[in-house]
Amino acid sequence: MSSSLPTDRTSDALYRLLVNAVADYAIYMLDPEGYIANWNSGAERAKGYTEAEIVGRHFSCFYTPEDRANFAPRMALQTALRDGKFETEGWRVRKDGTRFWANVLIDPVFENGRHLGFAKVTRDRTVQYEAEINSRRIEQRFRLLVQGVTDYALCMLDTDGIVSNWNIGAQRTHGHTEEEIVGRHFSVFHTGESIQEGEPARALDIALRKGKYECECWQVRSDGTRFWAHLVIDPLFEAGRLMGFAQITRDISRQKADSDRIAAVSRRLDLALSNMTQGLCLFDRDGCLSLHNVRLLEIFGLTESQLPLGTTLREVIALTLAQNSEAAVDSAYQRHRALIANAVATSVVEEVHDGLVLSISHRVMADGTWVTTFEDITERRRSEERLLFMTHHDMLTRLSNRTHFLEGLDATIAACAPERDRVALAAIDLDRFTDINDLHGHFAGDQVLRMLAARLRATLREGESLGRVGGDEFAAAKAFRDEAELIDFANRLEAALRAPLRVDGQDINTGASIGLAVYPVDAGDREQLLKNADLAMQRAKADLAGAICYYEPRMDEAARARRALVQDIWSAVERKEFELVYQVQKSVRSGETTGFEALLRWNHPERGRISPLTFIPLAEECGAILRIGEWVLRSACAEAAAWDEPHRVAVNISPAQIAHADLVPLIQRVLEETGLQPSRLELEITESAIMSDRRQTLEFLHALAGIGVSVALDDFGTGYSSLDTLRSFPFSKIKLDRAFITEIETSDQAMAIIRAILALGRSLGIPVLAEGVETRSQLAILRTEDCDEVQGYLLGRPRKPIFAVAS
Repeated sequence: MSSSLPTDRTSDALYRLLVNAVADYAIYMLDPEGYIANWNSGAERAKGYTEAEIVGRHFSCFYTPEDRANFAPRMALQTALRDGKFETEGWRVRKDGTRFWANVLIDPVFENGRHLGFAKVTRDRTVQYEAEINSRRIEQRFRLLVQGVTDYALCMLDTDGIVSNWNIGAQRTHGHTEEEIVGRHFSVFHTGESIQEGEPARALDIALRKGKYECECWQVRSDGTRFWAHLVIDPLFEAGRLMGFAQITRDISRQKADSDRIAAVSRRLDLALSNMTQGLCLFDRDGCLSLHNVRLLEIFGLTESQLPLGTTLREVIALTLAQNSEAAVDSAYQRHRALIANAVATSVVEEVHDGLVLSISHRVMADGTWVTTFEDITERRRSEERLLFMTHHDMLTRLSNRTHFLEGLDATIAACAPERDRVALAAIDLDRFTDINDLHGHFAGDQVLRMLAARLRATLREGESLGRVGGDEFAAAKAFRDEAELIDFANRLEAALRAPLRVDGQDINTGASIGLAVYPVDAGDREQLLKNADLAMQRAKADLAGAICYYEPRMDEAARARRALVQDIWSAVERKEFELVYQVQKSVRSGETTGFEALLRWNHPERGRISPLTFIPLAEECGAILRIGEWVLRSACAEAAAWDEPHRVAVNISPAQIAHADLVPLIQRVLEETGLQPSRLELEITESAIMSDRRQTLEFLHALAGIGVSVALDDFGTGYSSLDTLRSFPFSKIKLDRAFITEIETSDQAMAIIRAILALGRSLGIPVLAEGVETRSQLAILRTEDCDEVQGYLLGRPRKPIFAVAS
């Protein structure tokens, strides 16, 4: 409002037109006592009184009885007079008694220092107020503090948009004084972008065509700063003629900032709720649904229409947790109502329909409302079960692994009453399993393990357990009382293991060595039981008959002796208990010596001469073969280098030595240190050593050929006898196993094999040496069959060569 009444009659008329034309605001004058002096159309529209009905009445008639009782009308005028302005929002009463929420502004009016009365502007904000109240109710946690903007900018524009009238509110809002702004185009309030887009002209056009222009936009103050405004432009007519426009501007920057902030929070809340992995429900104090997120619908396959706000807890449970029957709904409802009644954050896991596993949590708030979350942990539970299964089982055979089997064995032993109960433990080791892998491949080996596991599992009965405790080792346990039960258990295991398997169209005979020990007869605890069952299994493996072996106390003595022998092997090299003897190799045609094979002998200080068949497997098993093998190689080369005759020396190489990456450099060092020509050294390897790692062995053989060392294939005919082996590897000799020579005179089959191997050697250009020749008739047959070389007792027993002794 202007602080002084206009003196120019034209200006006064225009001002009255402006005030009367504003339909959205009730604008009227009060005398100093608060009696209504005039009335505009907006006031009539807002409050229902005509000018004739209301002029002369006190403005307190618009107040509620409560406000009148609190002297609110009088205090409003006193405040406006004292502070220069009074603004508030509150309930006001229309003529018909209905109430509306109003924004009220009261300014005192003076002329020449004399108080003339008050100008009062009222705006009906009932819709906005109810919307705000409703918004606060929906959001609940987020309350928007809406503070009314204290000023309205009212100005009059002529038909071209030139400012012709300006009030104090406009000056406060825009910063221009009346002298500065009157006569300028109202576009000065618009931003440069808005002007470029033609918005000022468009605003007047819309107001003229539609009767009103209303928007929220950026407006510019006199100092260039911007504020967010609510802008209303109404066309002003008099007698049907356009007089200009009334523009009311309200600075709502704070509301916009608050609105933007709340919108951002709301967006973040919506985003958080939408992206939660849990389904969420918010219930009011009465147990009715007031909020849920999309994830809840996804978990249970529901639609929005199926779960409207106001749905009760029982109805939610019926839709989600208990879809089968009313009884299930009642049970679930009572269960969860009890959890909620505890008023403590609780979490339970429930499996509902279709295998869905949920973690359900209730968190009760101080005001009695609560939040319920549903987390789908089906996959996590399955993963945990899979992980637990993987922890306890061998994944190839799906049997219990060693740890899980032993845990079960411990439980079985703990439940055993020693005076009447027994626990049998069977240690099972597959026979020739390495051969299966080498001949048929590891895939076939895996198939064999799976098939045997399935067979063994199928034989199990109540009180029996089974596990895979090693690569080709199984264990089975049984609680029993009657010996007949034990015999039946052993027979079922043996039958499952003895029957042939068909893998990829081939029959494979596996067989197995089975050792049995019984608690508490053979052992007083689990560890001793395992040890004794293993001893029995080792005994069964050594028994050619292949029968199940039951533990006997003397097996401990054999095991102790074996362990003592292993310990002695490690120190035998340092104590110089090993020696080399040599067996001559001769040409069948000429009878000339072609070389000597170095053979290892152990002269034990207490046990005497120990057979290589006894100590070589032990040395390979315990790892001492690497040290012994190096000693043999170095000693044989050194002794051969000192011979008077430059014969070739053959040295056997263990598969463990071939697997050692340092073997070829070691051979080179030994040849250099001893001075032996590489061409005089021949290394003998078996085909089983080749099959353990064909690629590595091929690289090894080519490396030997590169330094001039030859390689003989030993024991040919007893193992794989693969033509591919002879084709793939650069052998200098094939050694025919002594087993065939022993039967050369009595077995047509042996003779046929010998002829085939000799023919194979001739076709490949590889000389063949026959081992184990002990009779002249054997030698005669080999000469007739055109064998290249021979070795055996007939030609000379293992010893030091005569020329070597002489030298």
